[in-house]
This record gives sequence, C-alpha cells and structure tokens, in this order.
Amino acid sequence: MSASDADAETAACVLVLVSSNAMSPPELSTWIDSQIAARDQPPTWLLDASMAPSTENKIHHLRSVEGSAQVGADPLLQLEATYLALERQRITADMLASRALHLSWDHDLPPELAAAIYELEEDASCAHAFDGVVQAERVTVSVAMLGARLSAHSEWRAHLEAICSLVAVSTRA
Repeated sequence: MSASDADAETAACVLVLVSSNAMSPPELSTWIDSQIAARDQPPTWLLDASMAPSTENKIHHLRSVEGSAQVGADPLLQLEATYLALERQRITADMLASRALHLSWDHDLPPELAAAIYELEEDASCAHAFDGVVQAERVTVSVAMLGARLSAHSEWRAHLEAICSLVAVSTRA
C-alpha cells in the first residue's frame, strides 16, 4: 500500500491515541469519517477503515498504512499520547506513571524526562515518604513536571491535539 509520509504519520498518531485511551472507538469512527469528508480523493486505506465492521478492523486498516508502524514506535509519541489521555481524563496519574515507566525501561529517553517519570511513579504509585499514602498535591506537581519535560523533548503535541480537535469539532456538529 502506498501512502504519503503525512498519511503514515497521521495514521500512526491515531493508532497511538486509540491505544493510549486518548481517543475512544466512537471518536475513531468520527475521525475516519471526517477525513473522508475533507478529501476529494480519500486513500483506499481510509475508505476501507470507514467500511470496517469493528474497531479492531478499523485499526487493522490504519496499521496497514505504509510507514505507520515505524512512526508509531516512537516512545515520545507514545508518551505524549498517554499524557494527553490523562489531560482528557481518560486515564489516571498512576496509569500514566505505569505506562511511562515501561517506556523508560524499553527506550533510551532523555535523562531529565526519565527522572520526571520516576518522580511521578514514586508520587502516584509508591509514596514511600508518606507510608504509601499518595499525596494528591505531589502527584499534581509531578504530572506538571513530566508535561514540561515532555514538551521540551517531543514535537508530537500539536499534531495529536489537532487530531483530537477534529474529533471534538465533528462530534459537536
């Protein structure tokens, strides 16, 4: 399947948004339909995804876009989408911490980003300094610190927000 670099990047971003819970299955369907409506000649993979009977089949068609797997493997993209899921209140801070921690184990992240992840994990899940009682204000500070460090290293935020805003606009219309 031939696809533009922009299609591969967008398909990867949507896949990561879905897998991180920042985009729901109904939002996925809305996004696909909005992309078809916005294009004079939508690519075959988008038409196939639109006609797919299930979320899993829609995801299959997005995965089939040439180049999307390589883009989707970017740990900063995955972390940014998971952070967005938290902001959209789709996951909790301890879920963000767990996913981020696993990414830090599997990938070579910048040291200051890894440190922010470890701090969030401590504050949101362990709370050793407080006999295991999570302190909400510490979690809030750790989440903000992770967000600041992530924005210094990731270029994905604007693209992910643009995709999510298309879904929000489409669902309001």
